[in-house]
Amino acid sequence: PSVVLLLVGLLYIFCGLYYKLPIPVQPLKAMAAIAIASGLGASVISAAGILIGVILLFLSLSRWVNSLARIFNRPIIRGMQLGIGLLLIKTSWSLMTKPIKINTQIDVGIPFNLVLLLGGIIMMLIFLLRKGFPAPIGMLIFGITLSLFSGGANGLMPPFFPIQKIGLSIPPFSDFIQAFFLLVIPQLPLTLGNAVVGTKDVALKYFGEKAKRVTSGSLSISMGVTNIVAGLSGGMPVCHGSGGLTAHYSFGARTGGACIIMGGLCLALSLIFGNRAIEVFRLIP
Repeated sequence: PSVVLLLVGLLYIFCGLYYKLPIPVQPLKAMAAIAIASGLGASVISAAGILIGVILLFLSLSRWVNSLARIFNRPIIRGMQLGIGLLLIKTSWSLMTKPIKINTQIDVGIPFNLVLLLGGIIMMLIFLLRKGFPAPIGMLIFGITLSLFSGGANGLMPPFFPIQKIGLSIPPFSDFIQAFFLLVIPQLPLTLGNAVVGTKDVALKYFGEKAKRVTSGSLSISMGVTNIVAGLSGGMPVCHGSGGLTAHYSFGARTGGACIIMGGLCLALSLIFGNRAIEVFRLIP
């Protein structure tokens, strides 16, 4: 967790300073889904991060990414965005309807999920309609409050600022072979279509001339460098994405300041809690 948050935080801050727009940082969806479903180890995921980073960096520096981007015309981009949206809805519904238990004497099961679901929707609509307070902050306050009352902070204890060692290592050759066929090949078209062309398309739609730095080349370089470092250090392969940009925009983000705040929070979690940062996320239902 500490390395994941550290790299995500640094990339978010870079995006805020360079693009000056709320360009998102998010996991590689296809790669994550296949890795989880197949039970692939960390070394294979690291190898996949290095491979996709090298490929994106090569495509950008050789300017082939601009030629490939022309393949993804508007209907293809809209179709990929629709597919990602449907997948997110499906995932969200499965999470919301999964029975859970909270640390109380009463087994509340599914009704507690419904409280979170209905309460979260009401809170989101209230804050979206009022326009005076960021909707995600209101929803987080609602969820964390419920979590605190149900004992969600029980595992959140010192020590803070742990001593951390971040080492660089190269996965074995066999993991690169497995990662290429199982993870990189399914992920690469989605990355080019959604994280490169789709992100550029949505940025131009929302911000016009302000999105002049959001190019296929710059997006590929930022993802390429970050994924190589992530793969060597045991981090998480990441990308940008049109869905993430739409989410940031829909909840009120208009400048790179949103990315700097997000990146600062990720860095703080990494430096203060280290690998125990996972306990902080347990506060969010």
